Amino acid sequence: MSRFFEHERQHTSRSHPGQIGSPIHRRSWTAHLGVGLITGVGLGVAARGFMRLLAVDPEFTWSGTVFIVGLFAVFGVVQGGVAAIMSRTTRRRITVPARLMGGLSYLMLGGGAGTLMVPFLWFGALALWRITWHRRVRATLAALAAANMVAVVGLTLSEDGLDRLREPGVVAGFALFAATYAAAVWNAGPTLRPSTPATYAPVEPTAETVTRRAATPTGITPL
Repeated sequence: MSRFFEHERQHTSRSHPGQIGSPIHRRSWTAHLGVGLITGVGLGVAARGFMRLLAVDPEFTWSGTVFIVGLFAVFGVVQGGVAAIMSRTTRRRITVPARLMGGLSYLMLGGGAGTLMVPFLWFGALALWRITWHRRVRATLAALAAANMVAVVGLTLSEDGLDRLREPGVVAGFALFAATYAAAVWNAGPTLRPSTPATYAPVEPTAETVTRRAATPTGITPL
């Protein structure tokens, strides 16, 4: 697989000799996966935090904590892998399976207690990342996502009572709840944003390239 991506980089560099990749395109696999892991663990800790703040009778169990943090960690690592692939090739036979894996990892976040937030996750992510869609479609999706967030908060308060809003911890819990799911929407970018031609940092010139440049009067390799 690494040999394929090296060939892809060389092919792109020859096709676009003056094109230089952005810093994110120059990240290694380790960097992509590392950033994804850290992001996922951070989201998992935040999710565990708002659950504890919003619970009427908070209980702490290591098994529940490990499961929740692990779920978000898997999501982050998969999104990092998808980002690494999407920055190296635009071939559909590779990017489509990668996007499917990213979608499955994103779908996991709507399992269990997060089922009610599935519309927010998907409508919000599509509104944010499908930038080629019509503006009205994206605005409608964003409105549906916001309505879902408000409905879930309202449902929670209707069960627990509006008096809970007088508790600073509960207010902080709702704020952390909204921020966590908004961050999950933001981090779905590698899976949902439209494909664009990959750009890469220039590849070191080979002996063949140096010879061809020296053979031309201007020193510029002809296309």
